[in-house]
Amino acid sequence: MKRHRTLSSSDSSDESPSTSFTSGSMYRSKSKIQNEHKKSSEIFRKDLISAMKISDSHHVNPDSYYLFTDTWKEEWEKGVQVPDSLDTVPQPSLRIVAEKVKEVLFTRPRKYIRHSNSETTEPGYINITELAASLCRYDLDDMDIYWLQGLNEDLAEMGCGPVDENLMEKTIEVLERHCHENMNHAIKTEEGLGIEYDEDVICDVCRSPESEEGNDMVFCDKCNVCVHQACYGILKVPEGSWLCRSCVLGIQPQCLLCPKKGGAMKTTKTGTKWAHVSCALWIPEVSIGCPERMEPITKISHIPPSRWALVCNLCKLKTGACIQCSVKSCITAFHVTCAFEHSLEMKTILDEEDEVKFRSYCVKHSQNREKPGEAEYPLHRATEQSQAKSEKIGLRAQKLRELEEEFYTLVSVEDVATELGLPTLMVDFIYNYWTLKRKSNFNKPLLPPKEDEENGLVQPRETSINTRMRMFMHLRQDLERVRNLCYMIGRREKMKLSHNKIQEEIFSLQVQLLNQEMAADCPMTMSSIKIECILPGNCQLGESPIWEEASNSLLFVDIPAKKVCRWDSLSQQVQQVTVDAPVSSVAFRQSGGYVATIGTKFCALNWEDQSAIVLATVDKDKKNNRFNDGKVDPAGRYFAGTMAEETAPAVLERHQGSLYSLFPDHHVEKYFDQVDISNGLDWSLDHKIFYYIDSLSYSVDAFDYDLPTGKISNRRSVYKLEKEEQIPDGMCIDAEGKLWVACYNGGRVIRLDPETGKKLQTVKLPVDKTTSCCFGGKDYSEMYVTCARDGIDPEGLLRQPEGGGIFKITGLGVKGIPPYPYAG
Repeated sequence: MKRHRTLSSSDSSDESPSTSFTSGSMYRSKSKIQNEHKKSSEIFRKDLISAMKISDSHHVNPDSYYLFTDTWKEEWEKGVQVPDSLDTVPQPSLRIVAEKVKEVLFTRPRKYIRHSNSETTEPGYINITELAASLCRYDLDDMDIYWLQGLNEDLAEMGCGPVDENLMEKTIEVLERHCHENMNHAIKTEEGLGIEYDEDVICDVCRSPESEEGNDMVFCDKCNVCVHQACYGILKVPEGSWLCRSCVLGIQPQCLLCPKKGGAMKTTKTGTKWAHVSCALWIPEVSIGCPERMEPITKISHIPPSRWALVCNLCKLKTGACIQCSVKSCITAFHVTCAFEHSLEMKTILDEEDEVKFRSYCVKHSQNREKPGEAEYPLHRATEQSQAKSEKIGLRAQKLRELEEEFYTLVSVEDVATELGLPTLMVDFIYNYWTLKRKSNFNKPLLPPKEDEENGLVQPRETSINTRMRMFMHLRQDLERVRNLCYMIGRREKMKLSHNKIQEEIFSLQVQLLNQEMAADCPMTMSSIKIECILPGNCQLGESPIWEEASNSLLFVDIPAKKVCRWDSLSQQVQQVTVDAPVSSVAFRQSGGYVATIGTKFCALNWEDQSAIVLATVDKDKKNNRFNDGKVDPAGRYFAGTMAEETAPAVLERHQGSLYSLFPDHHVEKYFDQVDISNGLDWSLDHKIFYYIDSLSYSVDAFDYDLPTGKISNRRSVYKLEKEEQIPDGMCIDAEGKLWVACYNGGRVIRLDPETGKKLQTVKLPVDKTTSCCFGGKDYSEMYVTCARDGIDPEGLLRQPEGGGIFKITGLGVKGIPPYPYAG
């Protein structure tokens, strides 16, 4: 009995080409063909995999896990595939191959059994090697069975006995073996086919024609590439035919690092992308995982974008990653394979620390480095030699192709019949079928030779002298690296100690000066002011900064981008909420969340679900208007003013804005109109004065303020800005009752005394378009300033690259007050 199965995709291997012929489905019955498309429904159970997986938030040390590089991992992670309906699973089919004659067992008692050899055999012992050698390595497929049935019918009409499946499998195996042996003999003996006839053969990786004991040169029997054992990671020279990695899979992949195809190539960790071994060795960022096997090629992602952007000076292609000339003054770029093809000077140097360094030179500097006696030879001589070598390799490939096409001439039917003890007529029928089937398989063997299987199982032997020498060499290199690392760490620690001593001396001198000032009863100097850009170039038009003490975060808005942003001072990360209209200010809400002015609407902002609910709308008759700056008063009212949309920064239709207030019960009160650009707002520490800025009036105004009712009166100016201070914008108040005003186009923040109307202090920033300011930090001793990037020309951006950023100012010597929440 023999169970027959159809090969599935999971039967194919990643390391050896598939040689099965699976076209037998065309010979099935019609009923089977009709039901072919009706696959059983399938489901994927992911719970079995989830139980074995660690959560993404769980921290794992890289040394405590293995990285899967197998191609099946991607399919495995999708889930475990199980059949949904067991009734639709096809049943296995069985058929009788040949009746086995019942053997007569030896019935003598065991005491009469004597062995002729001295080797003792345990009861039940089976020699697996001998048993495997006696088994046939070829399995019939559907086409073979269909043809065998027709042959037996013809033989029955001729009066001959039938041929069973085991006999046909054995005959095809013998035909394959004879063909393989005779072809190898022809390759070794026929002129022009062996690599010993190629005088100019060189290794495709190191470009050296020399070989040594234990590092022989091996030739691929399909693509004719020649490599050293060590250069390609061949642990043992095969006795028969040998194929490179890409030829084993039957593909001709494209190199990731150059535009060339073919040659000595290995895969990356994924197993789907390929690169030349020579490219991996010469590009400094790329590495090789296992030096003994020279695979896989790793760290492709470490190649910087600047190297990917280089254009080869030889092939003029911007493909892959180029290397550059080793002369410091030269930046000529070229591919590694292009350099070898044009015979450029490529050197490997062993330095004093036994580290290999690579030196490559362009066409110009390769010519300059030639010896004086070689200068008269033209550069195209190397090209001619390369062409001659290519022609020689091409001629050998053509002869090998002709030999493969005439494979059937290498097998003698009489020899096969003699070896198997079968009639010549019967073997001739199988021989003709075998010839046709192999031709339909593009003249490729129907099963791989035995030598390939043996060589595929070769493992590195640590007992060999060469392996031990390599191990000691790597150990010596590792020890040398450890010594260098210890030396560099020691030197670093000495430099740190010296630096700390200098810092200690500087600190001692500063303390000494302070003690002298205190002893002389001199006034203490103000601590130095430090300006730091915490978010460079983040906003088109940043406004309305406000400090959230609970989360140690700074909230601000980007008006044209329609974003409310939150910068975490601890993690340095920025979160944002995008709305459907320009958002000009944001404030806290006593009941939770935030309130904001979006377009011409007062809105409640929910940060969690990023939604905005409209509380009230103003300026319904002015479609071109929008809110600008806004702030909450001590009683919980939300004050905000409107303006017309700008056609350019500070250019707009004037007198279109108004000042409004949103009360806790969501009703809106209008205070006055004819406003150009409604901007900075704040209240005095005793809550009796309301400060306000209309930017195009170039003035900071004050009103008498009634806190219980929110009424304002008696408008007056407390400070007129000077010409160099430009346009007043956002404003805040410190704990001493002094006002801080950001000056748009003035690149500064000024401190004012509202009672005397005098300027007390100026802090200049490295940008021009400062828009607003607020106090924040742990104790509100830090000032945060927003800026704008819109309206800065390209030359201005080069002069002030941090335009649109968020700045932090420390060392002011004053503190601010917390912001008030909206009471609605």
